[in-house]
Amino acid sequence: MKIQQKVKINQNSELLVLFENNDSSVKKLIKSIPEKINKLENFYKINLPKTTIEFVYSREDFDQKIGSETPEWMVGFTRGNKIYLFSPQVIEKESTHKKAEVEKILIHEICHIFNHKINKRTLRFFDEGVALYLADQEKPKPKKFDYKKIKQKFFKWDISSKQFAENDGYQLSYWFVRKVVEKYSKNKILNLLKTDPRKIGRIINQL
Repeated sequence: MKIQQKVKINQNSELLVLFENNDSSVKKLIKSIPEKINKLENFYKINLPKTTIEFVYSREDFDQKIGSETPEWMVGFTRGNKIYLFSPQVIEKESTHKKAEVEKILIHEICHIFNHKINKRTLRFFDEGVALYLADQEKPKPKKFDYKKIKQKFFKWDISSKQFAENDGYQLSYWFVRKVVEKYSKNKILNLLKTDPRKIGRIINQL
């Protein structure tokens, strides 16, 4: 049976966390989260909206909550202001991920909530790239960037998570955001999230 625990981030923000009472791995994890979220709030310059994190313990349960069958690599999902995430206790059994990755995955999902508060219609390419970058989930560097192909494949709103993954979207979006930060500054990320896809050419041409 799952219990609920409120986690105070600061005077203005808190999380509601749902997990099994005997899960010491979650209890340990949530102790480190307030400091990380405070840093994100300072960067985004907004407070985290009221957010619920529910830890899950089986692929079947995860699929039911998502509403479809999910691949083994998928371990976190954000819908509105609610995050579903595999507990560190079971993640190695239920997926291709290691227990040590869970904190970064959780930060990644929390970044999605910040991103969507800034712009509900931000492109998946920017949404994922920014979350990967801020969660420090470095991806292998691509041999080259074909910006024309990136624009054709990813600068649209109707790309599915499956299409995104199969076309190396996570790798390319991480390195796209990283290149923007290296060329300009970390603060440029906020502009990326707000960018109209029709105007993205100006950013590409300067990279």
